[in-house]
Amino acid sequence: MAPRTRRRLWKKEKLVVFWSQREKDFLIRFPRSQDGSLAYYVFCCESPVRRFGETPDWGWDPSFVKELESRGYDTTTLRFSVERKSPVAVGVRRRKARG
Repeated sequence: MAPRTRRRLWKKEKLVVFWSQREKDFLIRFPRSQDGSLAYYVFCCESPVRRFGETPDWGWDPSFVKELESRGYDTTTLRFSVERKSPVAVGVRRRKARG
């Protein structure tokens, strides 16, 4: 008997950020492209910030992941997931069928 392969089915309405051992990088699963873009920006991108002092200048704040690493956290254990609200909870109404 052949061994069973374990397949994970991703929910279409769930945003997930996790560390992939195979890719050696973070993977982002997303229901809509703007959700994936937001997750990538928040977790992985440095953000520009205005620095004030003797000479005001622009600088860069580290990404959330880099900040955690600098504070001594193991980011390979990072996992974030959130599900979208159901259409009923958001207030979307379905049209009644005519007939």
